[in-house]
Amino acid sequence: MRKKIVVIVGLIIGLSIIVLSTIQPTSDINEDTIIVNNRNLEVFYFNNLDSENPYNQDFSTLSDKQINQLKKEFIKREVLAREAKKLGLDKIDSIISARLAQLGQQALVGEIIDIDSIEISEVNKFFDTNKLQYIEPETISFSHIFF
Repeated sequence: MRKKIVVIVGLIIGLSIIVLSTIQPTSDINEDTIIVNNRNLEVFYFNNLDSENPYNQDFSTLSDKQINQLKKEFIKREVLAREAKKLGLDKIDSIISARLAQLGQQALVGEIIDIDSIEISEVNKFFDTNKLQYIEPETISFSHIFF
């Protein structure tokens, strides 16, 4: 009798685990939701800084009015980018698709290479073995001199 109870309890636990694992959690967030948080705003702010302006403010020193303006710009750009993708403009325009590929490559390279883990000796060794890739070929030039 005791073995039957253990088997039945085991089956109930096993079936409940299977049922609970197959239930998909529902979320209010879908592809039309734009998440605006400090991390996203900070990345957006630093990506859009004017490199020519020596007086760029740090993100933490922005006023509430400036942060609200930044939020509006972030949402506007995100909506326009998503609409462009929905219209397939990234597939039509070769410049856009090339830029997306370049950004994807930069993102992948940025995740693969950890700059802090690279030793100077490794960089020098790589340069020594690949010197020919960094040398400009000699060019011959001449000029005509007329008298």
